[in-house]
Amino acid sequence: MTPIKEFFAAGKATFTLAVPSEFVEAHGVKPHYTFKVEHAEANGRWPENWFVKLLSGSDNETDYKTFGMLNPETGQLRLTRKTNLNDESWVVRLLRRVFANVYAGTPERIEDAGFHVHHEGRCGRCGRKLTVPSSVETGLGPVCLAKS
Repeated sequence: MTPIKEFFAAGKATFTLAVPSEFVEAHGVKPHYTFKVEHAEANGRWPENWFVKLLSGSDNETDYKTFGMLNPETGQLRLTRKTNLNDESWVVRLLRRVFANVYAGTPERIEDAGFHVHHEGRCGRCGRKLTVPSSVETGLGPVCLAKS
């Protein structure tokens, strides 16, 4: 998948970043990380937000921990106060690099470096299963892509 910024900002994006084996060996990182970017509507207490979560346990549905917030306009990732991750954590550095390249319009640089972004096969906006090849590639169905 060539990631697009509309997928990340759609509101229900789940994706995995596969790390090349030479990078895993050189830096002692995991071979992949799975993330969710979930949109939260504004309410009387909080503004609209895009929460970035990391899969941190064995349950692929519920073991996600919020560690940051995505600015959907710029692709910048800001860490939350309660996270145990920091700016030097490899997972943070890798995800920031992915966002930076996607938002700069150079997502091919991610794959050229041996990293791969895979979405879960569902639309990042509405959650419906994707079946059309172009939709599988972008991570958004045609109707949701048009609304982005």
